Amino acid sequence: MGVEDARAHSNFGASLAGAGRMDEAMAQYRLALQEMPNYPEAHNNMGTRWPPPAGSTKPSLITGRPWRATPAPPKSTTTWAPL
Repeated sequence: MGVEDARAHSNFGASLAGAGRMDEAMAQYRLALQEMPNYPEAHNNMGTRWPPPAGSTKPSLITGRPWRATPAPPKSTTTWAPL
């Protein structure tokens, strides 16, 4: 139990996701996070393998909260002059 189990579940989830079996992959990522809640690879895999569909109003499988658009960073107001 612990790190090795979390790694195994996360790797298996990545393999399932690569085969297009997303529901099963998410279940494996969740198992990895049950073993090791702060396991960064499992969190990353969940976030990158299950993006929200465009215009989705369903809650995130990760947080349970609705998806929201991330605001774009501000445009630079710096102007450069030749030396």
